Amino acid sequence: MTIKEKFLIIGFTDFVHLDKKKRDGRERITFCAKYLNEEIFLLLVNENDIWKIEKMEDDDVISVTLNKNKSSLEAEDLFLFFRNYYYANTDLLNFF
Repeated sequence: MTIKEKFLIIGFTDFVHLDKKKRDGRERITFCAKYLNEEIFLLLVNENDIWKIEKMEDDDVISVTLNKNKSSLEAEDLFLFFRNYYYANTDLLNFF
């Protein structure tokens, strides 16, 4: 299973800028939901087969939950957040 497939199972979807001028041909996926009554918006970009966080709007919920500095968060950290917190105690854990 690829990293992208794992993100898609989590709930990410493909993303394309509506403004054609902002389209650069890079692959992006996005996630938007609520966690602890806070909106989470994530935008990841594939750069040379490495998924990177391009945009994160979460009122620091993810970084505080993982006890990490927001600027040091990487896409792999998101798997930890979703597995151990967002989807904790659900059947989705069987897919990781």
